[in-house]
Amino acid sequence: MRREKGQSLAEIGLLLPVFLLAVMMVVDIGRAVYYYSVIYNGAREGARYGVIDMSFTTDDSDVEAAVRRLGAGFLKDADIYSDKTTITGSSGRDYEAIRVTVTYQFQAATPFLARLTGSPSNSIVLRTQATMRFER
Repeated sequence: MRREKGQSLAEIGLLLPVFLLAVMMVVDIGRAVYYYSVIYNGAREGARYGVIDMSFTTDDSDVEAAVRRLGAGFLKDADIYSDKTTITGSSGRDYEAIRVTVTYQFQAATPFLARLTGSPSNSIVLRTQATMRFER
């Protein structure tokens, strides 16, 4: 009976690091979902701005500024690309549209999270795209 007193302490010592790592991974996944949501909304906002601003040409600095405005401060490192494109609608008609692509390098705090996705470093590439057609 006396020898079993340290058993619970040994069990906690073995399980606590695994439990904390699991909690950190859940928090990191939550952060990644939040960042993806922000870049998705940023891409939509940039496409919306480009559609409303009919003077959109090859200079996409206004569209990029609209995306970064929504970025909560972390989109300063994002790669933002926008271009005019032609899409074919369901009726077979061609429409002129703007496509905004936002790519962000998410740095995970948990050491093993990015490696589960196949990344050799501790980062995950988040990429989203929004397309809106010009209404004329």
